[in-house]
Amino acid sequence: MAIEDINESFLQTCFSRFKYLRMLVLFDSTFEAFPSSIASLKRMRYLQLSGNASITKLPDAVCKLQSLEILNVLGCVNLEELPRDISKLISLRSLEVTTKQTSFPDNVVGCMKSLRYLSIGDCGNLTSLPRDMSYLDALHTLIIWDCKQLDLANGNYQLIQLRLRSLLIAGVPRVVALPEWLQGAANTLRVLCIWGCENLDALPEWLTSFTSLRILHLRRCPKLVSLPEGMHPLEVKIADCPQLKRGI
Repeated sequence: MAIEDINESFLQTCFSRFKYLRMLVLFDSTFEAFPSSIASLKRMRYLQLSGNASITKLPDAVCKLQSLEILNVLGCVNLEELPRDISKLISLRSLEVTTKQTSFPDNVVGCMKSLRYLSIGDCGNLTSLPRDMSYLDALHTLIIWDCKQLDLANGNYQLIQLRLRSLLIAGVPRVVALPEWLQGAANTLRVLCIWGCENLDALPEWLTSFTSLRILHLRRCPKLVSLPEGMHPLEVKIADCPQLKRGI
């Protein structure tokens, strides 16, 4: 069966026959509805639905997959929203998401205490990150890309304490400065990549206090002029930042 022929009926049949299924990969599929019977797959650990431009909703039943560790819905450009009870996925380690939401409601993504890897991409309507990110105690990698309306400073994040090791911000034109909440990762952040942020014009002086930072990668930030003085020794990679090149 070709991937484009997979529909809700076919999935229901699979779920009823393969009760011990642990991995389901449906990359670039075109089905519009996902059956609630997935809740019967108690051992499901990996669910890959990326690239489905037809699906508009995930059933609440997905939130009953207590063994699920990886959920990928990147490129599901018509997905209206994530299920409100997604924080009940207590085993989830990795979440990659595209959604039409303008914001994430409280007690949803930001309360997933086991989450280690979070990628938010191609979210054209998103204006802010989860406001309760301080609960993401285990998060070590955060990737944000192609979110044209996202303002990383939008929200009350001043008291956030993070354990981030890697942060990638790419294709977020509303970034004019690094968000203050990033200071919560001053003791843990090792890799910082900023790509395609056309309005970023300066890096903050407080970046010099990031004692664990080892790699700083800057690419296609045409307004960026200089780096903060007194930064700890680290590997700096610069590409397509013409003013910064002249200033070093």
